[in-house]
Amino acid sequence: MLKLLCVIGCFSAVLLAQTTLPPYSPILIPFTDSGSPVSEAQARAIFDIGAGTLRGQTQAAQFLGLTAAHTDPALNLNDPHSYVVINVVRWSDVNDGAKQNPASRWYIYNSSPDWGPDDFIANNRLFGVSRFWLVVVNLNLRYGQPTDFSLNYQITVHHRLPLNVQHLTDIIQLSKQTHGVATRGVPDAVNYWSSQVVTGANPPSDISIVPQATVSGTGTKLDNKTVTIDNEGLYHWDVSVGVPVKSYKQVEQITSALNGSSQSLPASVDRRNLLVLGDVYIKAIDLKNTSLISVPYLVGGVSFASKPLNGIMAGVGWGPAVANFYIGAMVVTSKDPTTGKKNTSPSLAFGLNLPIRLILGKSGVNTQLP
Repeated sequence: MLKLLCVIGCFSAVLLAQTTLPPYSPILIPFTDSGSPVSEAQARAIFDIGAGTLRGQTQAAQFLGLTAAHTDPALNLNDPHSYVVINVVRWSDVNDGAKQNPASRWYIYNSSPDWGPDDFIANNRLFGVSRFWLVVVNLNLRYGQPTDFSLNYQITVHHRLPLNVQHLTDIIQLSKQTHGVATRGVPDAVNYWSSQVVTGANPPSDISIVPQATVSGTGTKLDNKTVTIDNEGLYHWDVSVGVPVKSYKQVEQITSALNGSSQSLPASVDRRNLLVLGDVYIKAIDLKNTSLISVPYLVGGVSFASKPLNGIMAGVGWGPAVANFYIGAMVVTSKDPTTGKKNTSPSLAFGLNLPIRLILGKSGVNTQLP
């Protein structure tokens, strides 16, 4: 156990090491400019200029095909591993000489059929990519000289352990890097766009983006919050906790305790009967997704008892990712107190397969990782 902790500790140190990313300077292109691949009329069909929004995923694909993918052949909009983070900033309507105030909206474009309209608008998630494209659109922007306006997007990548490795660390508990995206002043334009690939987002990581601008020498935030994007991939394995159950009433008691405000597991759950489970998924899954795991997976484990190998289980699991069932065979090895011989007895194994973090919180064990 101690050796395993040391291995995980060394692995953590390597993964969490910070690197310095090179600066990025995308070129701003006005929609009204004759050299722009998107005309003002096309921009108004793609964006709701008054509301400062993208009209939908289809329009986003059209826009990116004319702009980011047009200028960077490495961006394949049909590749589900290509992600584009889009920031649309709409500047307020003002009279001459008055200060404009920005309103910012964020979108993430991906061509996967599983990435729906709600994901496009509200799911700040990348699935384990080391690079993504950042596209910035400014609408209704008015300023004087080119030197009066510049953008400075600060991107911070916080590297962390893979979620399944965090779970493994939690099971054992139970027995800044920053770079800027700077833009230069451009001729006076009402609407313009820019695109740049961002590398160094090595997963798993949390990517924080703070959009900022300097207007006539004054710093201005383009959003009232820091946008954080979760960059975690799909996994073929995980570890969890098996809770053997013998009746539907016991299932109700356990699920009620886990979902409620109770700070402990029901008295019917004996910690000595818990199992450390290893879950193997034929099809890689998102461990943070709470929806149904459509494909049954292999599960095997050992007892939490003082001699774990005296209780070995193998079977299959299925159900919602947040809490599902396992069924299989349990082989228990015991020692005859009279003869000293070892006896093995197989039996049916059935129970709940629960996330380790859920169990830790109800067992009074604190995890070392956030």
